[in-house]
Amino acid sequence: MSGVGNKFEEDRFAAALMQIRDEAIHDCDLRATGQVGAGEEPWHTVVQSPDVQRAVDAVIPAIVDQVLFLLLHATDNEDLPLAWRTSDGRWESLDDLSTGGMAGSFIAFWRDEFCAQRFHGLRIDESP
Repeated sequence: MSGVGNKFEEDRFAAALMQIRDEAIHDCDLRATGQVGAGEEPWHTVVQSPDVQRAVDAVIPAIVDQVLFLLLHATDNEDLPLAWRTSDGRWESLDDLSTGGMAGSFIAFWRDEFCAQRFHGLRIDESP
């Protein structure tokens, strides 16, 4: 499950993945507030109700985080073998990149270190 590790490349990967996480949350926030995609289902309903908008605001980061956690959990368990292009152009498996589980690092460290967007506690549900 855990490889030899490469802290520099693991941090590069984490920063890139957390940037994508931040963009996903930002895009969903814009939709939920009607700033983009106004009139689209199901977003237009959210825009019309402040109570629903507050609820969506709370669940957007949790949903994004759950998807990323499950993706990383699948790579940790070799159910989804993925690779990362290192700064010198080589491809390295994610398993070899990390000294421990990437899903755990995501929850415990990466969001705190690399995210600009909000995050809440995550209910870790390993079932698909």
